Amino acid sequence: MDKIDKIKSILSDEEAQEMVKKGEAKVIDDSKGELIERVNKTIISKDGRLLLREVNREVL
Repeated sequence: MDKIDKIKSILSDEEAQEMVKKGEAKVIDDSKGELIERVNKTIISKDGRLLLREVNREVL
């Protein structure tokens, strides 16, 4: 699988939680670097603290 090439921005916890509630983002398990589901090029760590919007590639 492809590695994440570029990170556009790191969003706050509140933004992350709101995006999940709205269905704009899904949780990933970043401890393994495995994408569970990605919506609108937004990825969120399992604990909800790290939310990155990536530009080029999708998953490790």
